[in-house]
Amino acid sequence: MPNAKGLKVRFGYPGCGKSGGLRLAVLAYCSDHLVKIAGAWIRREDPDDDDLDDAFRSS
Repeated sequence: MPNAKGLKVRFGYPGCGKSGGLRLAVLAYCSDHLVKIAGAWIRREDPDDDDLDDAFRSS
């Protein structure tokens, strides 16, 4: 992921509670003003670092 910043983002929506929603692996290309979702998991199945690394590498 050259020239990109990898971020782990919690995405909640109304009625899902604190443990609901999604966990997103997001790549931000700041110089291009572009954001790409590399992976998504249900929040209760919180991804570990290996899952995030795999998602970033495959994007």
